[in-house]
Amino acid sequence: DSLLVNASSDSICPGIPITLTARQGLGTIVWNTSQTGSPITTSQPGQYFYTAHDSNNCVVFSDTITVYQAPAPVLDLFTTHNSSICQGQQVITLHASSDNSIIVTWFPGDTITNTLVINTPDTYVAVAQKGNCFASDSIHVSLAIPPVVTFTDTSVSLCCQDYNAQPNILGTVSSYRWSDSSIGNSDLLTQSGLYSITVTTDKGCTATAGFNFTKVCIQAHASATPDTIYVENASQLNVTTGFNNGLTYQWEPADSIKYPILSNPAVSPKQNT
Repeated sequence: DSLLVNASSDSICPGIPITLTARQGLGTIVWNTSQTGSPITTSQPGQYFYTAHDSNNCVVFSDTITVYQAPAPVLDLFTTHNSSICQGQQVITLHASSDNSIIVTWFPGDTITNTLVINTPDTYVAVAQKGNCFASDSIHVSLAIPPVVTFTDTSVSLCCQDYNAQPNILGTVSSYRWSDSSIGNSDLLTQSGLYSITVTTDKGCTATAGFNFTKVCIQAHASATPDTIYVENASQLNVTTGFNNGLTYQWEPADSIKYPILSNPAVSPKQNT
C-alpha cells in the first residue's frame, strides 16, 4: 500500500523549516531520517519517506517526496551618495536589489519598490520576498550639516591691482570650485567681474557665495597748448582718460595754476616749468 507524504512546502527557504505529515490512522511511523511520528519538521532539502503500520498491523510504505532548497532573495543595499542627507539640500536614493524577480518592502513607510527616494535621516529596513523566502537588511542614513561660506567684502574695488580672493568657511570642506574654474581655496583675480565659489564637503553638501570685483586702471595723457610759452604768458593744460566722470584732478606745481583741480586749467608760469 503506497501512501503520499503531505508537505507544507516542496522547497525550503534558508532557516525556515517545513512540516511533513503522514497519512492519518497509521501507527509506528518511522521516517528515513530516523524521526518518528507525524508530523515532523525539517530544515534540510532532500528526499523523505516513511514506513508505518496500518490498522491491520500491516507494514505500509509511503511515496518519496523531494524537498528542494529554495534560493533566498539577495539584497545589496547602497545609496546614490554617501549614507547621509545634507540638511535642506538633497534627496538620496536607496537601492535594494537589481533582481526584479523579488519584492522589496521598505520600512518605515511600508513602501514596495526596489529603489526608495528619501529626504529624511533614519534607519531604513528592506524586506525582500522571493517565492516563500524572505531576507532583510538595513541601512542607516545620517544627517549631514552643509558648510557656510561668506566673503568679508561683497564688493571690492582696487586701483590697477590684482585681488587675491579668500572666502571665510565654516565647516570641513573637501573641494573648491570658483566661477572662473579655479579649484583652490583662494583665487587671484586679474579682471573685473562677478565671482563666486562653491565649496563641497566629503558628504556632498555644498555652499556658494559671491562678490563683485572692480579693477580700475587709469591711463592718462596730459598736454599743453601751446607747449612752449614765454614767462607769464598762458597755456591751456588738458588731461584725457578713458573715463567720462568720477575722477578728481590735482596739477602740480599748483602755485602757477589758478584752478589746479580742473582737468583743463590755464597755467601762467613765472619761470620755466
